[in-house]
Order: sequence, then structure tokens, then C-alpha cells
Amino acid sequence: MTFSASVGWVFVVRGLSAVLSDRPELRPGDATARPRIAFYRTPEWSEAGPDTIAALDHAAARLSRAGAPTSEVVGPPEHKDLVEAQKIVMDYESARSLSFERLARPQDLSASLRERIAIGLSHSATTYDAARRTVRLAKAALPSLFGDFDALLVPAAPGGAPKGLERTGDPIFNRAWTILHVPCITLPAWRSAGGLPVGVQLVGRLGDDARLLQAAAFLERALTQ
Repeated sequence: MTFSASVGWVFVVRGLSAVLSDRPELRPGDATARPRIAFYRTPEWSEAGPDTIAALDHAAARLSRAGAPTSEVVGPPEHKDLVEAQKIVMDYESARSLSFERLARPQDLSASLRERIAIGLSHSATTYDAARRTVRLAKAALPSLFGDFDALLVPAAPGGAPKGLERTGDPIFNRAWTILHVPCITLPAWRSAGGLPVGVQLVGRLGDDARLLQAAAFLERALTQ
């Protein structure tokens, strides 16, 4: 089952981003300009469920029909251990930034947060430094990954949105891009068997938010036609 995104949603995001950040280059432009988009499975592809695969296939088909066919790229070896490195960096830094809360108000912390803090405290400075080196190498490899493409089409989540408000889902397909500090945007492209939206994610070059938003506007248009 396909999912129709709200027409013009990316247009609104671009306009607001331009105003709030005082960056005129983010203002809406020509949404019909054909972007060069590469399909990237990412090293975590085995975690993608049927609904996510269907959403990506659908998005790629719509892009092709709109005149912007995707080409598949293979990631650099430097990205293989990036997700694990992100977990180490996040847990190590979180545990230490929450030292006051951990020591003075432990009863006010959730069980899951206390567990993450314990994991973070178990990481040594040597482990943390090694993870940071992995991130630096992965960031240096980004130009080779993007090549001549404007954006990467990647999974947004293992499957459809989770029911209820207890959790936001598994972030496995977001971790690498978060630690690399590259711009990302997710658009609804499918519906799960349970009727919940399934997104696809576009990733842009470091610091190139304007080009990513341009590609997202094109994809949104392709998905709603």
C-alpha cells in the first residue's frame, strides 16, 4: 500500500528553515529540478524488514518515473563499524554529562537510562578514543561514498512506525548519520500491514542542507503524483 505525503510539506520546511536559520540558500527553489540520487543499502541492511524494503523500492520506482532514476552505490569499508562506534561515543559522553543526576538524583532516572549510563561508564577512555577515530575515518570517506550524487536514498527504520507512544522505534538506520553530522530527512513512502507509515530517508553531503532539501522536494513530488 502506498502512502501519500502531504503535498508541499518539504516546501514549508525549507521556508521555515531559511527564516529561522537566516540562511537564504535554504529557501524553496525549483522542485522539478532532477536530483542525482544513489541508493545505499548501508552496512545494517540485514535489519531492514519487508515494509522498509517495499518503501525503498516504491520510492526508487517513483523517482525513476519522474526522470531521476537511482543508481546503487557500495559503502566504503570505513563505514562498517560506524554504528557501534556511535553507540560507544553516545554512551560514554552521556554517562559523564549526567554525572550530577546519577550521583545526586538516581531515583529520578528511568531504569533504561540507568542501564545506558552503566554501559557508558564501563567504556574506557581508550575505547572511546578508538571509536572517535572510527568516526573520523568514516567522515573522511564520505566524498567517495557520495561521488557525483546529490543525496543518498537509505532506510529510515527497520519497519513501520511503532504503535503507541511508549517508544519511537529502533534508531539503527539513523545512528551513523547522526555521528557523522550530515543532514537527513525522512519522507513517508509506504504503509505497513498494520496501516502505519513507513519512511524512506535521504542523506545529504556534510553542510549541504540546501541540496538535500531540493532533492527531498523532488522525491515528495514524485511520491504524490
